[in-house]
Amino acid sequence: MVLEDNTGMADFHTSLLDAVNVRITTRMYEDEKIDSDLSRQLRQNIDAVNLISGLHMQLIENCPQVFARANAEGHFRNAQNFIALIGPAGSDEAREASGYYGERLVLSAVLMGLQTGWVAGSWDKAEAERCCDISDNEELYLGIVIGYQEGYSALMEEPYEQRCETQRTHRPSKSADELFTVKAAEAAAGADSASASPPSAEPPQWFMDGVAAAAKAPSAMNRQPAMFSYNPGSGSVEAYIGSRDSTMFAYTDLGIAKLHFQIGAGGGSWEWGNRGAFSQR
Repeated sequence: MVLEDNTGMADFHTSLLDAVNVRITTRMYEDEKIDSDLSRQLRQNIDAVNLISGLHMQLIENCPQVFARANAEGHFRNAQNFIALIGPAGSDEAREASGYYGERLVLSAVLMGLQTGWVAGSWDKAEAERCCDISDNEELYLGIVIGYQEGYSALMEEPYEQRCETQRTHRPSKSADELFTVKAAEAAAGADSASASPPSAEPPQWFMDGVAAAAKAPSAMNRQPAMFSYNPGSGSVEAYIGSRDSTMFAYTDLGIAKLHFQIGAGGGSWEWGNRGAFSQR
């Protein structure tokens, strides 16, 4: 995509990678209801994702009581709408899926001109549960606050490059180089060791692009626990979380990071789970 100088967000904001490049965690919102057409689009997206994933995510609107204390204490301002990430109780795979598909909804919302913020602690979870439809065998994992960012009109007029810079500098983050490892290069199985050239230990550009996108992914307490490994011998890629990063939110963070990597790499698919493999297609 070719971007002209001084192009506003509404003129270019069309791809998931664009959304990755400008998405930030938003805490200050306008005191406005979500437009009814956008609300309908969000619900349609959620229904489609639930059908694919087996999750039970829901859009909950106009429930400021869930964030009454967080709004009063300054953690949020005018937070009142959220996407509830609901799925099977006690399932790490479902938590990972909620991160992957929840972030997919986040990026779609950004393309609609809405802003979001993942939330784990800065809300009344018990009150949130009362606003949701949760079956006996389900649990509410996390929420995603959603709405119009404070100063929405001015935000929509900002050039793409300016919003990319805001994304890059809005929080301290690990660099892409801190988020991947390269396994020791080995000759391919069955190759003539006397004549075969060792595979290059330099990861391909698509892998580096994937890691760069993953570095922009949100995570609980900004821990960025997801890592990626590249095996130059087989060309295989895995995503994993170290044992010291295995918090209750780690699998959600892993799912979010996998989606960002997939988008940055230009497509492909992941296996679920820690050490899940990536297939480039």
